[in-house]
Amino acid sequence: MTRSLAFALRKHNINVNSYCPGKVITDMQNRIAVEVSRITGGTVSKTDYCVANAAATKIPLRRAPTIEDVALFVSYLASPAGDIITGQNIMINGGEFMI
Repeated sequence: MTRSLAFALRKHNINVNSYCPGKVITDMQNRIAVEVSRITGGTVSKTDYCVANAAATKIPLRRAPTIEDVALFVSYLASPAGDIITGQNIMINGGEFMI
């Protein structure tokens, strides 16, 4: 769909891209981690759950993306620097799906 829209809208000088975030560290995930820890009797700090478990085992960059990481990328695409990029599906996941 991204490529089809990019092709169809090119004559109007409109770029179309999609971003595909993987696990993103959010306040909601942190609250869930604390609640799961409470229910299961574990000891997990707010940010350790996603970072320690996911990053240590699956993410080559050893950290899950943050909201800020995603926002910076979307800002880049919306800026003049991203004017040449169109029709792309870009995964923001620290390389998680590359292995």
